[in-house]
Amino acid sequence: MTLILSCITDQFVVQVSDRCLSDLWTGRPVEQEANKAVFLSNRVVFGFTGLAEIEGKPADIWLRDVLVPHESVGHGVQLVVDEATRAFASMRSPRASKRQAFVGVGWARFDEASDGLLPFGVIISNAFSDRGWLSEAQSEFVGDVKFLQRGGGCVWTDVGGLPGRRKADLNRMVRRIVDRRLSAAAMADLFIRETRTMADLDRRIGRGLMVSSIPRAVSTTQDLLALASLPRDSELTFAHMRHDDSIDILKGPHVVRPGGRVFSNFQRRIDADGTETVSVTLGSP
Repeated sequence: MTLILSCITDQFVVQVSDRCLSDLWTGRPVEQEANKAVFLSNRVVFGFTGLAEIEGKPADIWLRDVLVPHESVGHGVQLVVDEATRAFASMRSPRASKRQAFVGVGWARFDEASDGLLPFGVIISNAFSDRGWLSEAQSEFVGDVKFLQRGGGCVWTDVGGLPGRRKADLNRMVRRIVDRRLSAAAMADLFIRETRTMADLDRRIGRGLMVSSIPRAVSTTQDLLALASLPRDSELTFAHMRHDDSIDILKGPHVVRPGGRVFSNFQRRIDADGTETVSVTLGSP
C-alpha cells in the first residue's frame, strides 16, 4: 500500500508518495525505492498505488505509455480512465486484489473559455471514494477532478489511508502552512514527516519517497525537469529520496512531452576523476 499525499494551492502543487512495492499476496515489501512517478511536461505529476505491474509492464512504464498520445491534460486524464478500465477488465484476479488509484496534481485549463491555468488534483480509481478504499474494485475507473478557484486556500488529499485522528491533525497543519503563505518546501517537509511516521506504523509503506513540486512560475513555460532537489519557489523539482533521507540525484522520473516525446531512464554518473556523464532514453511515436 502506497501512501500519496498531495496539495494544490494558488502558488504551487506538491506531491509526496512512498516508493515501496509490496507483494500482492503477502503484503511484504519487495522493493523500497521504485520509481512511481510520471510527469506530463512541466504541468502535471502522477503517482500511483495498487498493482506494481499492469499488462506485463511495471506500472510506471504502463502509465507512461498510456499518456504518450495525450493532446492536452484533460485528454491525458481520460486516456488513463479508459485504458485502466480496459486493462483491469481482462485481469483474472479477485476484485479485492485489483484496487488501484492514479493520483495527479498540476496545472491545467479544462475550460477553453478560461483565461489561465488553474491548479487541480485528480484521483483516477476503481476503488477509492471520499470515504476511503472500497472493499473491492469496481468494473470501471472514474476520474474525480478538483480545481482550486482563484482567491487562495488549498485542496489536499491522502490516498492510501491515514487514520482519522492523523488526518485531522494533518489537516490543521496543512491549513496553517497555507494561511501563513509558507513555501512548497514547508508543505513537502510536512508530508515527508507524515509519510515517514506512517512507515514506522505500517510496513507496507516505505521510507523511500518521491517528492515532486510544480510552482505556478514554471507552469506556463516549456522548461523540462531540471532539478533533482526538494521544492523551490520558482523551479520545477523532483526528488527520489532514499530510505536513509539522502536524495538520489542520479536517476529521474519519466517525462511525457507533447507530440509523444518521451524522456526515460535518466541517469547521471560521476566518475572517480570527477567526469560527469548524463544519459537519457528518448522516445517518439
